[in-house]
Formats: sequence, C-alpha cells, structure tokens
Amino acid sequence: MKLLYRLLLVRHGQADSNQRGAFLGRQDDPLTEKGREQAASLRDRMTHEQIDIMVASPLKRASSTADILVEHRDLTFETDPRLMEQDYGKWDGITFPEAKDRFPRDFQSWMSGNPEIGPTGGENLTQVTARVMDCYQDRAPAIPAGGTMMWVSHAGALQSLLCRKMGLDLCNQWPFMLQPGSLAELQIYDTGPRLTRLSWV
Repeated sequence: MKLLYRLLLVRHGQADSNQRGAFLGRQDDPLTEKGREQAASLRDRMTHEQIDIMVASPLKRASSTADILVEHRDLTFETDPRLMEQDYGKWDGITFPEAKDRFPRDFQSWMSGNPEIGPTGGENLTQVTARVMDCYQDRAPAIPAGGTMMWVSHAGALQSLLCRKMGLDLCNQWPFMLQPGSLAELQIYDTGPRLTRLSWV
C-alpha cells in the first residue's frame, strides 16, 4: 500500500452567524474573536505539519482563517470560488426555526434528506458536490508525490468531498459534522482513501 498524498480539510473558525445557529452560505460574515482564536489554535497545533499547497474559499471567514494558518510559514494560498459554501438562497442568515416558519413546504421537503432538494432559491447538495469535485480533480494532480494539500473551506463543501471520497450517500442531514476551526485528514493510497482524522481541534 503506497501513500499518494494527503488532504487536510479545514473548516473556517466561528463566524457571526455560526454563533446564532443560522444558515450561513454566501453571506460573507467575518470571523468572530472566538473564530480567530480557533484558527490560531489550529495553526499552533499544526506547526510541524508539512503543507505543500493551500487553497481557500474566497469568503472572508475562510480566507481569514487561511491567513492565520500561513502565519510563520513560507507558504501562500490561492482562493477558488468552487470551495465556497452551499448557496442557501433565501435561508441565508436565518435560523432553522425561522426557515421552517417562513418556508414550511420547502423546509419539509429539504428535511427529507434528498440531495436534489435545496433551500428556497439556493443550491442543492448534488450541485455543491459537482463543483467541489471539479475543484478536486483540477488541483489534485499538482500535489507532489507523498505531499499534502490543505483546503480551507466550509462545512457543506468539505463534507460533500468527504462523502464522495468515502463512498457515502449525500444527504441534507450529515452523518458527521466538522466543527468550526477543525480539521479532517484524508490519506489517499493507491488502494483508496483512508479517513485518519475528523473534526480534529
């Protein structure tokens, strides 16, 4: 069994709407003070991790997290809009109870778990996964043999990639959750992927 490369998948630190329990998609909330502390804590714990390539979502909460993670490293990062969070449409910035109250029919359909059903006026998970996997297919060939690529992105985008790589079904209710400021690690071998860390903080 030969290790081809590693993927380090970082969810951004806490942003304003996260602490309210709201849907947070394309709304461009900044990091909270706690979010900056989470990113700095992860940076400090990863001092000895080799990172060859870093790519981030251009949304503030992700790119600011990436800025903190590259401190004290001879490393820069690119942004890629394909790593942005799911577009929650009219649900962006409102809480689950508010979405259920304002859009009862759409919310009930979404709660069925069908990845073809998205929030009102937003993206569904099938669409999210398509663009995330397109980004992965484009960028994975640039990883050096045995090297490491880090993505700094969002829960929905990263969990879509994890589901696809681990052969799990997409569902609007996730079987796992990346916490703000946490990391997941996929090691890609010639025999297939291995999930070695999940929601590591």
